[in-house]
Amino acid sequence: MIRIRTGEEMFKQDTPPGGIYLIYGESGVGKSVSCIQSLPKKLAFIMGEERDTKRFVEAALNPQYQDCVVGDLRKDITDITYDTIEDLIELLNGGLDFSPYTSIVYDGLSYFMNVFAKQEIEDEIFQAKVDDKSRKVKRPLVELTKGGLEVAGAVQNYADRILRPLKKLSQQGKIVVVTCFLEEYTERDKESKQLVYRGKKFPALFGIKFPANMPGYFDFIGLVEKRADNMGNISYPPQVRFEGEGFLCKWTGARPRGFENKPIIGSLNFSKLLALCNKGKGGDNDTISKSGKEG
Repeated sequence: MIRIRTGEEMFKQDTPPGGIYLIYGESGVGKSVSCIQSLPKKLAFIMGEERDTKRFVEAALNPQYQDCVVGDLRKDITDITYDTIEDLIELLNGGLDFSPYTSIVYDGLSYFMNVFAKQEIEDEIFQAKVDDKSRKVKRPLVELTKGGLEVAGAVQNYADRILRPLKKLSQQGKIVVVTCFLEEYTERDKESKQLVYRGKKFPALFGIKFPANMPGYFDFIGLVEKRADNMGNISYPPQVRFEGEGFLCKWTGARPRGFENKPIIGSLNFSKLLALCNKGKGGDNDTISKSGKEG
């Protein structure tokens, strides 16, 4: 289907401005809890890892951080899990009516690509070899983990089939957030033959080129890091960087007032962040963070 809109039609549309965000950082830094606390409700929380969402909601209910909370976390969140890749694809392509939800989180693209989908595909390839009567499987444990480019291509194809419907939901006005783990880019030094950190950080996603293609899928890409005060004490919520050097990042839209000459960095509070993204003007850098600092 081809869609054509004039500029006048784009600005007259009634659909609320949505967007699709990728946030990535170390495990435990506060990505999931910040999403649960500060995203507009109702929230559809799709758990992509083999963990219990209830633990994140309990952490989000910590009385110390209630100034970040939007809505009633016991009533306004729907926890969604699945068993197979096909279940997830069906869910995102009409298996669930997302119209009642303002925000959607897919928590765990790293786990999906690096573990879940990879294992399912390797199992399928191995079973095909077992079923092939003309070929005897001599080393089953080795064969189970072989696949190379075949596995990598299939995993990236499935990831694309997840991200495309999520992108479509964002174009319908939904706020969509996808979380990933952090990976520090290394390469083998030609002389020492040792793996050397090259000063670059990316979302931890299976495949060589897939992480570099993320800007094509997402409107905003932010690196989430711990935030500390002048005394070194960890502050909450964590810090998110949408601009900077040495890591994958992206900011789409007009530069907010107060950030004309400095990177867009602040606390991971979606209530403030969304106001900044959607307006792109008005307010100063306090809109995104009261205490976020570059550094």
